[in-house]
Amino acid sequence: MRDALRLSAFTEFVTFNRVTMERGCLASGPPLAFLQFMLTDAIEHVTASSAAPGASHALLRRIQSEYVEMPGLILTEAQARRLWALDDRTCRVVLATLVERSFLKRTTTGAYVRASD
Repeated sequence: MRDALRLSAFTEFVTFNRVTMERGCLASGPPLAFLQFMLTDAIEHVTASSAAPGASHALLRRIQSEYVEMPGLILTEAQARRLWALDDRTCRVVLATLVERSFLKRTTTGAYVRASD
């Protein structure tokens, strides 16, 4: 239901802006601010969950293979972010997913290590 509302807000925003641009009007005010907020929320949700589901699986496999190929690999979140060129949110989600799947575990210092090592 929430996804449908996001899509609806996105569609309304795009239609509204297309029409105002065609008329040469500049949109402003609270309704526009609300629609911009909904659009941002919708884009973040789509990007995170459904834009390219294969890409997230490929990323998980890539990170798993790096840990398998390099036994004893221990990375902090910041190191993982730099190594795999990830943004903060993606890195946290990927590492949390691998911990949930018991592939990785967190050390007492907060670093990530392969659970079987």
